[in-house]
Amino acid sequence: MKHIKVLLVLTLFISTGIVLCQNQEETSTEDEKMIISAIKTYNKAWDTADVEMAISAYANDIYWVNSVGDVVKSREDLKKYLSFIFQLDFVMQAKRVHQTDEITFLSKDMAIVHSIHVESGSRNFHLRVFQKQENEWNITNHLTSKEHPKN
Repeated sequence: MKHIKVLLVLTLFISTGIVLCQNQEETSTEDEKMIISAIKTYNKAWDTADVEMAISAYANDIYWVNSVGDVVKSREDLKKYLSFIFQLDFVMQAKRVHQTDEITFLSKDMAIVHSIHVESGSRNFHLRVFQKQENEWNITNHLTSKEHPKN
């Protein structure tokens, strides 16, 4: 019985790996470029406090959560929220340095992107879900987490 369980687990891992490899093949470097462009646009929007630019890659229905637990569920509400945030001097004066983006395609029309920014000495982590809708990659989910010193 133990061997059957191990075999089932191995089969699951192998089949998952095959599906991920197939999904990688179905995506193009153009898809990657579009996703990276959307992230660069979002980052530039934070540098320039441009709300319209910041929300440009988001779908209408979203699930967006920042590092303090604020939740936004629509593009229009994100616009209102960022309009408020971009007026806060202590937020906008922070120096942000974008470090990395790692894209994992789950299918030809869905990708997860992990990004890291350094801000005021600590790292901010972004986890975004992109969906390809009508040949455009839109952010449907965005979770931000902030690194805190470990004592």
